[in-house]
Amino acid sequence: MTRTRTRNGTRTRTGIRTSAAGLGSSGRRSRHVWADLLLRSWRLDRRNSLIVLLFMLADSAALVLSGYGLRSLVNSALSADGRGTLLSACATGTAYSVMLLIGRVQMEIRLDLADRVGMYQVDAEIQRLVSGLDTIEHLERSEYLDRINRLRGKGQLMCESGWAVLDAAANGLRVLVTLGLLATVQPALLLLAVLAVPALLLNGVGQRVVTRAAEQASGDDRAERELFELTTRSGPAKELRVLGSGDGVDRLADEAWQRSSRRMIEAYWRSALLGGAGWGTFVLGLAAVLGVVIGMVADGSRSIGDVVLVVAMATTLRAQFERVAWSLSRLQAGMVAVEPFLWLHAYAAPDTPLDGAPVAATTLPTRLEQGIALEEVSFAYPGTDREVLRGVTVALPAGAMVAVVGEHGSGKTTLVKLLCKLYEPTSGHIAVDGAPLSGLDAAAWRTLCSGAFQDFGRYAVTLGEAVGIGEPAFMGDDERVLAALAEAEAGPMLAGLPEGLETPLGPSGTDLSEGQWQRVALARAAMRREPLLFVLDEPTASLDPPTEHAVFTRHAEHARALGAATGAVTVVVTHRFTTVRMADLILVLRDGRLTESGTHQSLLALGGTYADLYQLQEAAYAATPS
Repeated sequence: MTRTRTRNGTRTRTGIRTSAAGLGSSGRRSRHVWADLLLRSWRLDRRNSLIVLLFMLADSAALVLSGYGLRSLVNSALSADGRGTLLSACATGTAYSVMLLIGRVQMEIRLDLADRVGMYQVDAEIQRLVSGLDTIEHLERSEYLDRINRLRGKGQLMCESGWAVLDAAANGLRVLVTLGLLATVQPALLLLAVLAVPALLLNGVGQRVVTRAAEQASGDDRAERELFELTTRSGPAKELRVLGSGDGVDRLADEAWQRSSRRMIEAYWRSALLGGAGWGTFVLGLAAVLGVVIGMVADGSRSIGDVVLVVAMATTLRAQFERVAWSLSRLQAGMVAVEPFLWLHAYAAPDTPLDGAPVAATTLPTRLEQGIALEEVSFAYPGTDREVLRGVTVALPAGAMVAVVGEHGSGKTTLVKLLCKLYEPTSGHIAVDGAPLSGLDAAAWRTLCSGAFQDFGRYAVTLGEAVGIGEPAFMGDDERVLAALAEAEAGPMLAGLPEGLETPLGPSGTDLSEGQWQRVALARAAMRREPLLFVLDEPTASLDPPTEHAVFTRHAEHARALGAATGAVTVVVTHRFTTVRMADLILVLRDGRLTESGTHQSLLALGGTYADLYQLQEAAYAATPS
């Protein structure tokens, strides 16, 4: 279960246990999930759900009729009772026809219900949970991604496993009916049920072997899919072709697939051998029982009809036990998805402190008067012990443009993630105008944030939509979208697109260059007119120097305007020092620590890390031929 703890006034997610035991009473919770899935089917289509339930009961009644009818048919035929033979034949034929028809119709209705509930409700719910979480930890940790991968497209399987619970119960009822019919011939025949126990137990062991293998193979499955996607996207495809690495990536994908397949094939073989051993025991016991009944016919204590009844019911009993085993296997297959589904719900549950005390919500500010302050902020990514940020204390004044510089891995992007509440600090705290950021609802705080990130999205929609989603309420406002494109110096790009704002982007439309995609991301960030926090994380990495300078100049003006209007803080993360001098405050990070802070001139005068890096980069630019 997700828990939170308070450290120096900061609420932090302490992580989720990675074993099924971490879910608490997993069996009880699984039953709750299956009950919920069946209830969803009932709410979606009560008529068809009721038909399935009635058919399950009718199948058991038809089974009783078929058994008695078959015995009566044989006995009537042997005694030359024409009328009795005809009636028994009609009853038996009707019973078998009903069972055959009911079985097929019931299965079709169940699959239809499972498809509709799984696709339109469960898969959609999984998507909402994954995309609606406050933080992005689940998208950056491999063990969490593996669990999410096991949920991909599994809504139908989960719903089918819910019906499998009822199917197993209905087949259990039919087993009792069959045993009752056999007991009318000889009570000792009830021992057939005992002989089926090893088969069911071994079958369950086999299914658990398959389930564990699926869990262990999920990492290779995800790796194979991601490697395959690399070879089918235009961006990586250029690199792969120039380097001649396509075959190497294909080989890595094939190796991942082979590892996954070998693991699953081995598991299926073990499951089949275990099941075969169990059913072999049952067949040997059945042969012995038939020998006993035939002996009873020979001494005259039972009729030929009883023999036929025993043969038919014993064969039916085996089929019923196999159906129970099949239902349990579908149930077990559903568990592959049910367990991560429970984990996802637990992970997505609202954070609460260990002492159970509610965290007081902070009223959202409409403008910043003081700014954003960090006090002894440290952060280590969950699952690691290495702190990416260590003891950062700094004030970001209201209305200021703040530049964050430093070498790769110094913690610049991590700082931005904390400011946007994509993670919570592991120690220390962040305050907005003196109020703790941890007390603000994450979704509400982000309505006051905007920005562009270095790993920006490339949305396969129209240009207008790709920009407009930066402020969903104004997605269809062409005037606002055009203004945002102008803010990102994207006018020439727009003029070159065949259908303007209606131009489809991506592989199925117009695939933009890296620099053009970055302009779209910058325009998307400019859609929100009055954010209190405006973040630009390496916003011009794919732009040429003149365009970069123009974009930074425009954003510096934008930052001044925002600062005057709302006291907004603009945070720019960059490796390029040529435009940093525009900032009001420059932060220098090194190995996760804030080593220097000040204006461009004051940091040059200090003669420290910033001065060295600036002069090194300035010399490199000066040495570059024009």
